[in-house]
Amino acid sequence: MAAVAAGAMPLPMLHDRLEGELELPPLKRRDLDERQRTLKALLDWSLRLLDDDARAMFGSLAVFAGPVTAGDVAHVSGVASPFEVLCRLVDLSLLQVDVTGEEPHFRMLRTVRQRACDAAGADLEVLRTRHAAWLLDAVTDADRRLRGPDERRAHDRLERLLDDARTAVAWAREHDQVCAVRLVGRLFLYAQSRLRDEVLGWAAEVVEHAPASLSGTEGELALAAAAQRAINGGDLERARRLIDRAVDLNDSTADPLVYELLSDVLLFGGDTAPAREAGRIGLATASAAGDAHGVVACLAGVVLADAYAGEHQSAARAMAEFAAPPELAPSDRAWLHYVEGERLLDLDPEPALAALHRAVAAADEVGNAYLAAVARVSYASVLSRTGDPSAARAPFAELIAHWRAHGDRTHLLTTLRNLVTVLDRLHMAERAAELLGAVLDDAVAPSFGAERAMLEHLLDLQERTLGPAELARRMDAGRARSIDEAARLAQAWLDEPTPARDDGRW
Repeated sequence: MAAVAAGAMPLPMLHDRLEGELELPPLKRRDLDERQRTLKALLDWSLRLLDDDARAMFGSLAVFAGPVTAGDVAHVSGVASPFEVLCRLVDLSLLQVDVTGEEPHFRMLRTVRQRACDAAGADLEVLRTRHAAWLLDAVTDADRRLRGPDERRAHDRLERLLDDARTAVAWAREHDQVCAVRLVGRLFLYAQSRLRDEVLGWAAEVVEHAPASLSGTEGELALAAAAQRAINGGDLERARRLIDRAVDLNDSTADPLVYELLSDVLLFGGDTAPAREAGRIGLATASAAGDAHGVVACLAGVVLADAYAGEHQSAARAMAEFAAPPELAPSDRAWLHYVEGERLLDLDPEPALAALHRAVAAADEVGNAYLAAVARVSYASVLSRTGDPSAARAPFAELIAHWRAHGDRTHLLTTLRNLVTVLDRLHMAERAAELLGAVLDDAVAPSFGAERAMLEHLLDLQERTLGPAELARRMDAGRARSIDEAARLAQAWLDEPTPARDDGRW
């Protein structure tokens, strides 16, 4: 019906009609029944075929935004076994069904959902309350399983729940702020590991507008999720303030992930000793609670702080003393591979590459887009220093595009800093100097340890190649660019099929 109407009205008008009252111009074909001439009439006809149970079920489905199982529907509708009624609604084209997974998933089209809201009537707000409670239970269970061997299924479950989570958080922000805090807290691990910036954004909004509702573990995790978004955006000061608030909620009994994130914030700022201490506190807390995921996360903070500070023996001891429990999530095993690769990065490139390759493969298998990307950055950086620099062009181009697409400025900066080595080894001194100007300033973000030593070594190389005056001119040009501008220009160069002539134009 919409396709036919598109020939008689502008598309924006057609869109408004579909979003609004389900009114489309009647079809004029003589061979159609009256019920088929308007969408509203067709829905009205289908609804008249429903008995009371099916009509009540139809109204209950109005609050679901994404694909759900019969069990999900049972929690909200109050009907213990709704499968047979759902199948009748499918037969009448009031529901769609997807049977490709382990169990059928039902979904209602948006245009049909408008009529379902009408059918729900005065029960709609009660149903929305039940929907938010069901969603909280569902994401809490999936978050728990995301931290264990069942991670892949938990990932798939959370992916399917995303539309309903969006609806539930929006409702809870207006009607039940405690529920909103709990929802965004339980979505934290999923949001960061799967690079769902929108979901972290929900946490930032909830934290800002519902400060009185922040308490307990849920409040800590909501603050941590908001802090993670600030880290990704490059605002380390705001991130530190949010994490400090999370720690203050429960003092020394804070969730291990809060200490893991505190360790991250400190490490990004170059404070390796406090980062190590925060990781150790979280490690002790997680060990006492039997929290295997928390143990791995905080162990990573300890080892990385030691490695980046050049305390390689201490980092090796921490790894050697850790005994991995058998029931680890695939992502946690991947994190152990990543940390081992990072520990060996400047000591022994070959085993470092092997460990990082294992990390990427394991993270990809379960959809952990964040870990897969940070491991790829390290892998590409090793290749750029030890192998053919031309082979690093494509990986760096993909990584820059990846971080830009997800709005992660912090890891974009790290990627660009490692890219300077590629430019230098390809004898593109002018480009290397300009990129150094964009990424070396501590006002952007501090560089320290092995990374700082690498950048200063590259700076010396460019000075010998270009001379002090030309180096200063090139770096001034780089400083005038934002990180985003530098990334866009670097990506444009890397995407070229063949190396460009190094005439200084970047």
